Amino acid sequence: MLGWLAAFTALDAAQRGDLSAARQVLAVEDPECRLDLRRTRYRLVILPALLALAGDHSAWGAARRELDAHHYALAQRPWLWHRFLAGAITAETFLAQPWRVRVPAELVLLTGLRADLAGDVAVAHERYAAWLALPCWQRFDQYDPLLESFVRWRAGLPAELLGEDEGGVLKPLDLPGQL
Repeated sequence: MLGWLAAFTALDAAQRGDLSAARQVLAVEDPECRLDLRRTRYRLVILPALLALAGDHSAWGAARRELDAHHYALAQRPWLWHRFLAGAITAETFLAQPWRVRVPAELVLLTGLRADLAGDVAVAHERYAAWLALPCWQRFDQYDPLLESFVRWRAGLPAELLGEDEGGVLKPLDLPGQL
């Protein structure tokens, strides 16, 4: 099972340019990840994208094969994320999917990630910032600090979701538009 500590450790290491932790997380079988959207999204979309951004596309192909084999899991959402990022479907097809609750916000995010994967940093930053500016309820079924941290990092913003008060005590950052 993918533990959140391992996931955050992998993301933190990737932010420092070390992708070995991401590869270690992917090396561990996690057949139950298809039961949880956040785990599936992280394991089969975000981590492979991180590695692809660094030039290693092997995890991307493995994720595609796993998602193709189980594409109906989780209302097809991770599969459609991956297909859109790969350019296999259009924005219109993505928006017409059966699960439409947060699809417009997801499209903003995925357009940023697709631009990021294509090397278009300016468009990626703009789309990431647009996604972050949306209210939290439009972006998440269930808040995902890992995805939020990934997007803030890729947008060139501080990835931390906690800050320190004057006494050095950790406190949540005041993120505009979160309530």
